[in-house]
Amino acid sequence: MKTLEELYKELQLMSLGSMRSYTCMLLTKGSTYKVHGTGVFIQIKDHYFLVSAAHVFDRYRDLFIFLSEDYEIIKPGGTTFYNDQVSR
Repeated sequence: MKTLEELYKELQLMSLGSMRSYTCMLLTKGSTYKVHGTGVFIQIKDHYFLVSAAHVFDRYRDLFIFLSEDYEIIKPGGTTFYNDQVSR
Protein backbone atom coordinates (compact mmCIF):
# COMPACT_ATOMS: atom_id res chain seq x y z
CA MET A 1 0.00 0.00 0.00
CA LYS A 2 1.29 3.47 -0.90
CA THR A 3 1.90 6.07 1.76
CA LEU A 4 0.06 9.37 1.73
CA GLU A 5 3.29 11.09 0.68
CA GLU A 6 3.71 8.72 -2.29
CA LEU A 7 0.11 9.28 -3.38
CA TYR A 8 0.52 13.04 -3.12
CA LYS A 9 3.73 12.97 -5.16
CA GLU A 10 2.05 10.79 -7.80
CA LEU A 11 -0.86 13.22 -8.02
CA GLN A 12 1.53 16.14 -8.45
CA LEU A 13 3.36 14.40 -11.28
CA MET A 14 0.09 13.49 -13.03
CA SER A 15 -0.96 17.17 -12.83
CA LEU A 16 2.09 18.59 -14.61
CA GLY A 17 0.49 18.42 -18.06
CA SER A 18 -2.61 20.26 -16.89
CA MET A 19 -0.60 22.86 -15.01
CA ARG A 20 1.18 23.90 -18.20
CA SER A 21 -2.24 24.80 -19.61
CA TYR A 22 -2.99 27.11 -16.70
CA THR A 23 0.19 29.13 -16.44
CA CYS A 24 0.51 32.68 -17.68
CA MET A 25 3.11 35.35 -18.20
CA LEU A 26 2.67 38.47 -16.08
CA LEU A 27 3.84 41.47 -18.06
CA THR A 28 4.55 45.10 -17.35
CA LYS A 29 4.06 47.85 -19.87
CA GLY A 30 6.65 50.50 -20.37
CA SER A 31 8.00 51.59 -23.69
CA THR A 32 8.03 47.87 -24.54
CA TYR A 33 6.32 44.85 -23.08
CA LYS A 34 8.41 43.02 -20.52
CA VAL A 35 7.76 39.68 -18.83
CA HIS A 36 8.00 40.40 -15.13
CA GLY A 37 7.17 36.88 -13.95
CA THR A 38 4.81 33.95 -14.33
CA GLY A 39 1.79 32.77 -12.44
CA VAL A 40 -0.40 29.71 -12.10
CA PHE A 41 -4.19 29.77 -12.12
CA ILE A 42 -5.82 27.58 -9.49
CA GLN A 43 -9.50 26.86 -8.93
CA ILE A 44 -10.73 25.53 -5.59
CA LYS A 45 -14.48 24.97 -5.79
CA ASP A 46 -15.93 28.40 -6.70
CA HIS A 47 -12.78 30.34 -5.84
CA TYR A 48 -10.11 31.30 -8.36
CA PHE A 49 -6.51 32.21 -7.56
CA LEU A 50 -3.46 33.46 -9.39
CA VAL A 51 -0.34 32.29 -7.57
CA SER A 52 3.13 33.73 -8.12
CA ALA A 53 6.27 34.67 -6.24
CA ALA A 54 6.19 37.59 -3.80
CA HIS A 55 8.68 39.66 -5.82
CA VAL A 56 6.36 39.42 -8.85
CA PHE A 57 3.41 40.81 -6.92
CA ASP A 58 5.51 43.70 -5.60
CA ARG A 59 4.49 45.36 -8.90
CA TYR A 60 0.92 44.09 -8.71
CA ARG A 61 -0.66 47.33 -9.95
CA ASP A 62 1.59 47.38 -13.04
CA LEU A 63 0.86 43.81 -14.16
CA PHE A 64 -1.32 42.58 -16.97
CA ILE A 65 -1.96 39.29 -18.78
CA PHE A 66 -2.33 38.78 -22.53
CA LEU A 67 -5.45 36.81 -23.44
CA SER A 68 -4.99 36.49 -27.19
CA GLU A 69 -2.88 37.42 -30.16
CA ASP A 70 -5.29 40.33 -30.74
CA TYR A 71 -3.67 42.12 -27.78
CA GLU A 72 -6.62 41.54 -25.48
CA ILE A 73 -5.37 42.06 -21.94
CA ILE A 74 -6.68 41.83 -18.40
CA LYS A 75 -5.32 43.20 -15.17
CA PRO A 76 -5.25 40.85 -12.19
CA GLY A 77 -7.85 41.89 -9.64
CA GLY A 78 -9.19 40.94 -6.27
CA THR A 79 -7.41 40.65 -2.98
CA THR A 80 -3.67 40.06 -2.73
CA PHE A 81 -2.48 37.66 -0.04
CA TYR A 82 1.13 37.40 1.08
CA ASN A 83 2.20 34.26 2.89
CA ASP A 84 5.09 35.85 4.81
CA GLN A 85 6.09 39.41 4.00
CA VAL A 86 9.13 39.37 6.27
CA SER A 87 11.14 36.38 5.09
CA ARG A 88 9.49 35.62 1.73
